Amino acid sequence: MRRKTLALLAVVAVAGLAAIVAHGGTQHRSATLELHIGAAMALSGPWAVFDEPLLNGIKMAAKEIDNKGGVDGVTVKLTYKDFQGDNTRQLADTQQMLDDGVQAFIASNGGSLGANQLIVNKGGVILAGSGTDPENTERVGPREYTVVFTDNQQAAAGAEYACSKGYRKAWVLGSPDSTYTGNMGAYFQDAFAHYCKGKVVGKDVYKIGQTDFGSQATKIQNAKPKPDVIFSAIFVPDSGAFLKALRSAGVKTPFLSTDGNDSPLLASSGGKAVSGTVFTTHGFPQPGSLMSKFRESYKKIMGKAPETNTIEAIGRDNVYAFVYAAAKAHSTDPDKIIEALKHLKATLTTGTITMNATTRTPKKPIWLVQMNGTSPKLVKTITPTYVPQSVK
Repeated sequence: MRRKTLALLAVVAVAGLAAIVAHGGTQHRSATLELHIGAAMALSGPWAVFDEPLLNGIKMAAKEIDNKGGVDGVTVKLTYKDFQGDNTRQLADTQQMLDDGVQAFIASNGGSLGANQLIVNKGGVILAGSGTDPENTERVGPREYTVVFTDNQQAAAGAEYACSKGYRKAWVLGSPDSTYTGNMGAYFQDAFAHYCKGKVVGKDVYKIGQTDFGSQATKIQNAKPKPDVIFSAIFVPDSGAFLKALRSAGVKTPFLSTDGNDSPLLASSGGKAVSGTVFTTHGFPQPGSLMSKFRESYKKIMGKAPETNTIEAIGRDNVYAFVYAAAKAHSTDPDKIIEALKHLKATLTTGTITMNATTRTPKKPIWLVQMNGTSPKLVKTITPTYVPQSVK
């Protein structure tokens, strides 16, 4: 997903007896540890579109685990606060949770680096939520991990796919307004050259939130040499407006993008112009898949369907990753959870992950989805064998 840092999750230990109990046909040990999860989220303001479904997925996971009587001997307690997109308030909310004993956090998409640093300085541990910027873990350091793929990974998957389609000349559209839209093109260019000696033959920029993409479409239309694929991390609703301008200009070049377009807003903003678009994302509800089963469980527990295609599932996966780590560590101490996270292998809704202890990011499958008219369909999954280094 698109977006940047901060705040949430915590940990408190409680003693008890271990026993095996049956629940819903599945065996679970009765809980001996309580994992206290704290969440500072922007539930109002521009980042609410990401943080609200993320928090809903976290809530769903906490309720699901409680319904089971715990998972692998661990239960979850959840505390969350709405910092309303105000970084000063986020710092205060984070400090309050730290004062209350919370030491494990899942990051907000719209938060500040300062809140993450506060958690780290107080000896906490952080999961990056749905933030995909690989520099998040680099900036925060060895106490932050992520369970979603990162931007250099999804750009590499996009490049590998482009090469498999025979594309060798790419046009890259980026925006310096965010690291997501600013760095993704460099990751793609690196991987495109690695996989098939593909070249970027043209570049252009845009401003996040602009509505007129006529000049960008004209440059691509008049490009020499002509690109055979356009790559951009432009996300909804900007992507819909861009595709309308591009197709109205008569440009039929295939468009390849990223997880910021895994939203019903793509079709509603771009209409028929989105047809053929391929984007990377975190999962797809194929019949019988874990994502499909998650959506069914979510509706039963939360009383409604998920609002997004994957963000709620990502929220769920962050909670379960912490629970599995606490169970492996037999502790809710953040230092011991960090040691468990370093070697975590787990099957999550968005795919089976194997944590890289050096980068603190997981190796996991990346899903490629194509718009068939205005309906998404699964193309394939790719676990890239080559991943570019972070942009410095």
